[in-house]
Amino acid sequence: MTNDSEAAVTLDQLQRIQAAFDRQHGFEFASAATGHDLARSVFASLALCGEVGELANQIKKAQRSAWLGEDPAEHIARAKLEVGGILAYLLKLSNELDLSLDETYLTTLSDNWLRFPVRNHQATGRVVCIAGPSGSGKSSVVKRLATVMLPPYFRARPIRNKAPGPSLTLGAPGRPAAA
Repeated sequence: MTNDSEAAVTLDQLQRIQAAFDRQHGFEFASAATGHDLARSVFASLALCGEVGELANQIKKAQRSAWLGEDPAEHIARAKLEVGGILAYLLKLSNELDLSLDETYLTTLSDNWLRFPVRNHQATGRVVCIAGPSGSGKSSVVKRLATVMLPPYFRARPIRNKAPGPSLTLGAPGRPAAA
């Protein structure tokens, strides 16, 4: 986690960092858009599976240690390291398939909002904030999320935008705002 004084790194930036690492270390694969050999995606997929297996093994060992009354901390620490390897191969595979993890994740999240009903009706204070450049699909994602979330749905203009007109919309799309 980052503290308030540190800048967060976006998934897009991480994908670019991984691509640069791959180029510098001789692992550069052509993107899917250039018609590369499928074996490169297979390699990244298998490597990702291997890392997930190593994570699962450390979690299994931590659980076994806990059952035996031993300290699982060493296995938990190793599991945390495996998550970094998983992310590295996920970034590599995403680059290989020429896809944006940001967009793919938000699409999956919006689909999951539609697929899975809300079970905790006591939850309050849900806030979804989506930011990105013009044309990146922010409004589409928010509109899909709003179909399953209860009002209010707010759309605020960025502070730097001094365009005339309303700066806030209350209510969900297609639903009247609460009076």
